[in-house]
Amino acid sequence: MRTIWIRLSLFCLLITAATGVLMRSFAFISLPQLDYGHLLHAHSHTALLGWGYSALFLLIAALFFHNDVRESLQLRILFWSTQAAIAGMFISFTVQGYGLFSIACSTIHILLSYWFGIFVWRQLKRDGNSNAGASLSSKFLKGSLLCLFLSSLGPWMLAILSANQLKGSAWYDVAIYFYLHFQYNGWFMLGLIAVLFRLLEQKGIRFPIKLANVQFALYAASLLPSFLLSVLWLELNPFWHAAAASGAVLQWVAVMILILIVIRTRASMATLFRGWSGIFAVLAFLALFMKATMEIGSAIPGLSELIYASRSIVIGYLHLTLLGFVSFLCLALFLQQGWLEDRSRGARIGYMCFLTGFCVNELVLFVNGLLEWTSSGRFSYGDQLLLIASGAMTVGILLFTVRIRGKAGNHPGEMQSNK
Repeated sequence: MRTIWIRLSLFCLLITAATGVLMRSFAFISLPQLDYGHLLHAHSHTALLGWGYSALFLLIAALFFHNDVRESLQLRILFWSTQAAIAGMFISFTVQGYGLFSIACSTIHILLSYWFGIFVWRQLKRDGNSNAGASLSSKFLKGSLLCLFLSSLGPWMLAILSANQLKGSAWYDVAIYFYLHFQYNGWFMLGLIAVLFRLLEQKGIRFPIKLANVQFALYAASLLPSFLLSVLWLELNPFWHAAAASGAVLQWVAVMILILIVIRTRASMATLFRGWSGIFAVLAFLALFMKATMEIGSAIPGLSELIYASRSIVIGYLHLTLLGFVSFLCLALFLQQGWLEDRSRGARIGYMCFLTGFCVNELVLFVNGLLEWTSSGRFSYGDQLLLIASGAMTVGILLFTVRIRGKAGNHPGEMQSNK
C-alpha cells in the first residue's frame, strides 16, 4: 500500500485528536477566532469520513484487491478525490459550519463513496471465488457496502427537511441518527469483520464458517430494528419499543457469536496479531462487547430517556464505538499489515499514551453521566482530565505515526504479519 495514503489516513486521526484538544480547551481559555459548534462539526466529520472511512478504504484495497487494481488509475483518482473532499470539509466546517461549501464537500464525499462502493462490488464480482470460505468475507463486505449506501439516505433527508424549514424538527434528528447507525453498525462493523475474515482466509486459518454465516444472518436481521434504539426518545408506542429491544438482543447475540469465533481461533490469530496489534485487537472486541451490552440497556423503558438526556453518556458511547472498536481494530490491522511498527520505544510509548487517553476520556464521560443521573454534580476536575486525555491521545498518535511503512506491490495473499 502506498505510504502517502497510509500517512494521510492517520493524519486525519491526528487532526481529529488535535481538534478534540482545542474543544476541551474552551473550558479554560477564550478562543474568539474559533466557533465551538463549527469546530465540533469539523471534528466529527474528520473522525468519521476522514479517519474511519479512509482506514477502511485502505484495508479493503489491501486485502481484497490485487496489485494491478490497487495501482489502477481509477482507484488513485478515487482516493485523492476523497482526500480533497475531506480537506474541504474540515476547512469549511471550521470556518462556516454548515454552509454552501461544507455541504458541497459533504455531498461530493457521498457521491465518491457511491463510486467506491460500485468499484468494490464489481471487483468482488469479477474475482468471485467458488469455495465457501473465501466467499464469506465477500458476503460481509457486500453487506457493509449496502449499509454504506443506505446510510446516505440520512444526509439526503436532511437536505429535504432543511429545504422545507424543518431543520429543528424531530425528524431532522432522526435522519442524523439513521445515518450514524448504518455507518457505525453497518458500514464499519461489517466492513471490518469482512477484512478480518479475509485475512484469515488468505492465511489458511480455519474458522467455523457455518457459525459465521449464522452470525451474519442474525446481525443483518438486527440492523433495522436496532435503529429504533436511537429514536426511543420520540415516545413511540410499546410495539416499537419491543421491536427495538428485539433488535438489541439480536445484535448482542450476533456480537457474542463473533467473539466466540475469535476465541475459538485465538491460537491461530495470535500468530497474526502480535505485540500491540494483539493488544488493540483484544481491546477492540472488548469495546464491541461493552457497546452491544449498553445498547440492550438502552432498550429498557425509563433508562433510554436517561441515556439520551445525558450528553456525557452519548459522547462516551460514540467514542467507545469509533475509538474503542473501529479505531482499535483498524490500528491492529495496520500493525498486522506492517504499515505501523511497535518495535521502537517511541511507538510503544505512543500506543500507551493513546490507550491511556482513551481510557481516561471514557471513564470521566461515563462517571459524569452517572453523576448527572443521581443529581450529584460532576466529576471533580473532569474538564481538566478530559483535556489531558485528549492531549495524551494526540501525543500518542504523533509518536506512533513517525514511522509508517507502506507495502506496495504485494498481492492480497502475500501480506506479511508484523512480527
